Amino acid sequence: MIPEEVTISIETTPKIAAEESEKIAAYYKMGIRRISMGVQTINTKILAMVDRVHTSIDRNKKAMENFRNAGFKKCNIDIMYGLAGQQLEDVQMTIDHVI
Repeated sequence: MIPEEVTISIETTPKIAAEESEKIAAYYKMGIRRISMGVQTINTKILAMVDRVHTSIDRNKKAMENFRNAGFKKCNIDIMYGLAGQQLEDVQMTIDHVI
C-alpha cells in the first residue's frame, strides 16, 4: 500500500474507465488517489480524425461514475483544442460536457 502522504496519479482512457470498473477500483485499492482521462473532444467527426472513435459522451459519463464508485476524489480530464476542423463551438461544447 502506498503511504497517505504520497500522491500517485494514473492515466486511463474513457473506454477502459467505462468498461473495466474492476481495474479502476483496483487502482484505488492500491493507493492511487488521482486519475486522469483523455476525453479530447466530444465532436465525433474530430474524434474519428484523431483516431479516438472509442470515446463517447455516454462512455465518459460511465467512466466518471466508475471513478466515483471506486473512491476517487481527484480526477483530471484532458481536452484538445486547435485540431483541424475544430470550431470554437466544439471546444465550448466539450468544456460544458466536462464540467
